[in-house]
Amino acid sequence: MRLIRRNALTDDASAEIDLIFWNDRTVLDFLPNILMFECKNWSAPVDSAAVTHFATKATNRKLSHAFLIAANGVTGNLSQVTAARAHQHSTLLLHDCKLVVLDRADLCSLSSTEQLIALIQERISEIYLFGA
Repeated sequence: MRLIRRNALTDDASAEIDLIFWNDRTVLDFLPNILMFECKNWSAPVDSAAVTHFATKATNRKLSHAFLIAANGVTGNLSQVTAARAHQHSTLLLHDCKLVVLDRADLCSLSSTEQLIALIQERISEIYLFGA
């Protein structure tokens, strides 16, 4: 995997994309070549407006997967489909785009590539199974 761009502005300067990676698919072979990341180091969980904004960035680019790294997660939980989780699920249903949310605890718990792969696969499955 190789970093392509950091803090890239769209042509009209209306949106910024935090990170764009090229996935050579040698390790993350189940993910596409282009991976977009939004990073939110907020003191509180990311709200539905931010999830919606990121979903729009991803779907406007016809991405099948996009990653939201939210230090404190997003509002709501798996058993309670709140607005942020509902936007994540509707992005899948309407645009076939999987918005994978990872938080600080997720990332700090990883000690191997195999664990990262399992975590991403688990999060993608949750979007399908639980609507979030």
